Amino acid sequence: MYFCTDRQVVVSNWTKREDKRNCDIYGIATACKDTGYVFAFNFNFDGSVDAEEIEKDAEAIGEYETPRHHRKYARVWLRQEFNEYLKGLPSKQDLPVGGSLKDEVQIRTLADQKLNLSDSSEHFDRTNILPPKGVLIHNEYTMMAHFFLLKRLFQSTEKTRFFMDLDSGMKAAYLSAFREMVAEGNSDGFLIRAAKNKTVDEKEKIVARFRKMVSVMSGVPLRSLTYQDIVDVSNNIILERLQKPIRIPKSPEKWIEHPGASMAEPEKMVAAITDVERLDREHQANLYRIATLAPVDRFFMKIRRFSTYFERPFTSGTSKGRTWYGYSAYDPTMYTMIGEIFRVYYNYCSEKKTGQTPAMRLGLARGPVEVKKIVYLNNRR
Repeated sequence: MYFCTDRQVVVSNWTKREDKRNCDIYGIATACKDTGYVFAFNFNFDGSVDAEEIEKDAEAIGEYETPRHHRKYARVWLRQEFNEYLKGLPSKQDLPVGGSLKDEVQIRTLADQKLNLSDSSEHFDRTNILPPKGVLIHNEYTMMAHFFLLKRLFQSTEKTRFFMDLDSGMKAAYLSAFREMVAEGNSDGFLIRAAKNKTVDEKEKIVARFRKMVSVMSGVPLRSLTYQDIVDVSNNIILERLQKPIRIPKSPEKWIEHPGASMAEPEKMVAAITDVERLDREHQANLYRIATLAPVDRFFMKIRRFSTYFERPFTSGTSKGRTWYGYSAYDPTMYTMIGEIFRVYYNYCSEKKTGQTPAMRLGLARGPVEVKKIVYLNNRR
C-alpha cells in the first residue's frame, strides 16, 4: 500500500489583548494514496492536562536540572523550556535566502542544524506562545506516536511505501516505527518538497510545458497523448536524473527534480530515505514517479472549507507577524475535536464525483454512510 503523510499548522487566537501572541498547533495526517482514506489525524496538544499543575510539579522535582530525555514531562513544552527555545532562535542572516526548491531544502536542513533539533519539526518564533488551556506536546512525540499507530494499523500489510513532506522529524519517526519492515525491505520512505504559492496561471503554464515536452520526446501529438506515454517519458527522465542526483549540503539524501507536473503539484523534488537501490531500475523509477502528497493535501483543503476553525489566518500590517482570524479557535481543544469528526465524515460520508467515499474505495463500507447514522450510532442490528 502507498501512503501520503503531511502536516498542517493551525493557529489559535490570543485570549488577552495585552499579549497578542498566537499558539501554533501542528496536526499530522496520513492518507492512502489510491483511495484517499485518512487513517489518522493527530495534534501536538493535550487538553486533558492542567498546565499549572505540571509546572508546579516540574519545579518541585527539579525537572529543568534533568536531561530532557530523562524528564518526567519530556513530552510537554514547559514554560521555561519554551522561552529558552525562543531565545536560541537563529537569525535570518544565518540562513540562505529562499527561492528555488533546492534553496528550500537547504534552508530546512540548515535550520535543523542551527537549532540542534534534527528530530523536531516545530518552527516557532517570538510571536508564539503556549496555549492558555492544556499543554503543547513536543511535535516529535506526536509524530512518533502517529507512525507507531500506523504500524499497528498496517501490521497485516505485506509492504508499505510512504511519501512524506520534507521534515526531518517526520523522517525520524517513520524510520523508528517501521525499522523492522525497512530492514526486511518491506517498507520504503520518500521525502517530497513541492512548490508552494504558485498562481493558477503559473501552474497551467508549467503543466502545458510538461505535456509539450512529453509530446516531443515520445513523438506523439499533444491531443493523442496517453497515460502510458506520460509514464514512459517520465520514467526515462527519472532514470537519467538518478544517475546525477542533486546533493544538498549537510543532507545525506540524493534528490531529483520530479519531471511530472500537475495543477496540485506543478513542481517538486523527491528523495528516497531508504535503500531503494536494491530494486531494479524500472521499479525505482516507478516509485519516484508516483511520489505525491496530493491525497493528504486534498484532505487539508477540504477541512479548511468545511470548518472556519481551519481556515488560514491573516496578518495585519501593524501586527509585526502576529496573526488573527475571527473564526479561529480560542481553545485548541476544538481543533482535535473538529479534526476527528471531519476525518470520519470525509472517509465515510463525503462522496467524489464517482459516487464513492474513501471508505468504499478501501473496502470498508458498501455505500456512503448517512451522517445521522454516525452521530446516533447504536449497536442494534
